[in-house]
Amino acid sequence: MEPETRKLQAGLMYRRRRPVTMALLSEVKVWRDALRALRGMSRQSAVASVTSGLICGLVMFVFCVVFSEMIFGQHELLMRAVPLGVGTQTMTTMIGALVFARFSGCRAVIAGPDINPMVFLAEAAKTIMTVLLTLTLPLTPTLTQS
Repeated sequence: MEPETRKLQAGLMYRRRRPVTMALLSEVKVWRDALRALRGMSRQSAVASVTSGLICGLVMFVFCVVFSEMIFGQHELLMRAVPLGVGTQTMTTMIGALVFARFSGCRAVIAGPDINPMVFLAEAAKTIMTVLLTLTLPLTPTLTQS
């Protein structure tokens, strides 16, 4: 490979990595500033903020458990998926809360699962299980009474 080609490729690689590096550095600066703001608070204010965050997190986790039970708890075949639903909803709630907290202009942000989509998902799961059971019932052997 010619030296000019190597220089061009090295320059392109540097340009590709630079925006990512700059974005990461700016994110680190934002989180450091947030920690400095927490350190600058009075003890009472910091305890109140942390306690508020823990209580909101606990409430969101309870919502995740209840909504997962609404979706997967309707039939015994789906009951095994309840823990998977709880984990999935908890992770998406945590990711959503972090993204909303980072990019929101408001300093007080609460993000979590919503009841409206859960009602639709629960009804969809119920309908799917009803259809699957009606399709598989004729295929299962029946007990005859003597």
